[in-house]
Amino acid sequence: MIFVGSPFFYTTLLVCGIFIILRKKIKSPVFKIVWINIVVILFFFSLFDTVAVKMFSNINPFRILDNRFHHSLKPFTNEFTTWDTEGKFNYLIQTNSLGFVDSETRTVNMKKKGKRIMFIGDSFIEGVGYPWEETVAGRISEKLKSEGVELLNASVASYSPKLYWLKTEYFLQAGLEIDELFVFVDVSDIIDEVVYDYFVPETFSKTRQIMEPVIDFFSKNSFVYRNYRIRYVIEQDNPYRESSPFWGGIKNFYLLKPQWIFNEKAFEMYGRKGIKLAEKHMDKLHKLCSRNGIKLTIVVWPWDINLTKKHDRKHLDIWKSFALKRNIDFIQMYDLFESIPIETIGNYFIPKDIHWSREGNFIVSEYLYEQMNKNKGEKK
Repeated sequence: MIFVGSPFFYTTLLVCGIFIILRKKIKSPVFKIVWINIVVILFFFSLFDTVAVKMFSNINPFRILDNRFHHSLKPFTNEFTTWDTEGKFNYLIQTNSLGFVDSETRTVNMKKKGKRIMFIGDSFIEGVGYPWEETVAGRISEKLKSEGVELLNASVASYSPKLYWLKTEYFLQAGLEIDELFVFVDVSDIIDEVVYDYFVPETFSKTRQIMEPVIDFFSKNSFVYRNYRIRYVIEQDNPYRESSPFWGGIKNFYLLKPQWIFNEKAFEMYGRKGIKLAEKHMDKLHKLCSRNGIKLTIVVWPWDINLTKKHDRKHLDIWKSFALKRNIDFIQMYDLFESIPIETIGNYFIPKDIHWSREGNFIVSEYLYEQMNKNKGEKK
């Protein structure tokens, strides 16, 4: 039945129960009319609530809110989805028991059997627009299998250093074993750090853990409840939330994402603060890895706007210096993209989009795998 995903449906059942109990004591026709009107109103609220979540929510049902690290992907997802660009990209997304994008909906053993590497980044490394086997993580995973190495991909769209740290910490505390962590730091992470600065992860009580499936159910199926959670539980009283007037609305927020690199006004608006926050959380991630004996590698790359407009390498310089001071392995892909003739650079990005195309995923995976082996050889 379509209404069971709405809290209003269960409110209707409660009202009916109360009426059944009270109707023996209250014989007034007015009471019956009022009750019928209340039930009808609740019925239409239930209808709106469950239909609206499909019609007006841009969030895919497998993209879920998470009080521990803000947002994530639902475990054991196996469905076709759409990445909205010119022409719309339809692709299959699958997640494993951890909620990580994977080649299949498998159960991941928290204990590793051989060497295990984990990737964590944002939408570029999640691989939006393409099935697993055509993403950077999927291509490299296939190469590593022949070497007896397992690759886990914890990346999710709109992640940044704070969420890289919180998510990695959570899974390590839960018992997940990994040998190496590759963290992919994106140009947009700087503005996202300002957005997530307010976010305080919730410590789950036993009662909260029991209620989590119910909360997840209503978040997925109820328009009203989902938007309530986004506004008052996840976003809280955050003056820098994505849709905040501070940014000029959500559309302008996305336009601002790369501008801290070349626009002094944007740098003062959020860039300076975002860099400080990003470095703070990346340092926490580095210390977390050090305590757990995990080798950390930082990976950076340019957006197409860095290439076509010949902006400086501010993003590269920040993380190169950060890694050098802490003796962290560092891989940069600026040289890779800057070696491509400017007139053909568009072939490696989705048209009217910031993400890598199929060709972009291919050259990144080939280059990254080569650099991973190079770093491995230099450590011997």
